[in-house]
Amino acid sequence: MSNSPVLYKFSYIHDIFNYATAVSWLLGYCSLFLKLHRDQNAAGLSLQTLCMLVLTELNHVLILIVMTAYFKVPLGIDFYICDCSTVLISLATFSYIIFSFYDSYEEEKDTFGLNVASRIFESIIGKTNKNDVLERKIHTLAKRFHWIVAYLISLLASIPLFLFRRSHLPMLLSFWECYIDMQLTFALVPQLYMFYNKKPRKVSSLLAHFVVFILLARILMLLYWVTYPLFKYTSIPGRKLHITTEFLNIIILAHFMFYFIRAKLLGQRDIPLPI
Repeated sequence: MSNSPVLYKFSYIHDIFNYATAVSWLLGYCSLFLKLHRDQNAAGLSLQTLCMLVLTELNHVLILIVMTAYFKVPLGIDFYICDCSTVLISLATFSYIIFSFYDSYEEEKDTFGLNVASRIFESIIGKTNKNDVLERKIHTLAKRFHWIVAYLISLLASIPLFLFRRSHLPMLLSFWECYIDMQLTFALVPQLYMFYNKKPRKVSSLLAHFVVFILLARILMLLYWVTYPLFKYTSIPGRKLHITTEFLNIIILAHFMFYFIRAKLLGQRDIPLPI
């Protein structure tokens, strides 16, 4: 066909990006399982990040089911192999930590949501009016809402994406898709914050590999969406949205990736981060 994509005959190569993304995700969680087995504790892990990853994957599977029903197309085998498998491994890891290692979870160091919420409440109340009683109230309020901070940031960030994107999807589906993408974009921020908020700033190799494999999954998925028109006839409504958010995700994680590569080139087991 004259209008066929340039690499249509090699579309199986394009599918490899999708399967490789799932494999990279699996390897990331395998790194976590090895860390838990070796250390017998959850030290250094951000449950805010893990919870957000689980909810993002669940939302991703749900929206795929809804969208395939809306467009009246069947779910492909890759949905079960790639998407469902990542949900199961995410849920299994999170449940394993909650039921087996929660006592060793360093809640006092997993403070991204707490610190952001505290600053928001401080800006509302005003620093000039602060006293010890007020500071305690601010801390109590921040502690009550700290778990939803990353979700609120994702929600706010998804609004401009929703307003500027062009989509034939119903409004609710379109916004839901934007929100899921932004949720995944910010999911690892609490974990990175935890890395940079500790002294000494050293990240264990297995925990670092968890982040790196998740980043690799995002790079593979970016390649999947960028090269999509070269291999496929069909158009995907959210392709440009996915490219934008995957690129943003990579930018957020690039700083950590630089120090990971640097440490490995220098033969260092753990990953030292700058002060």
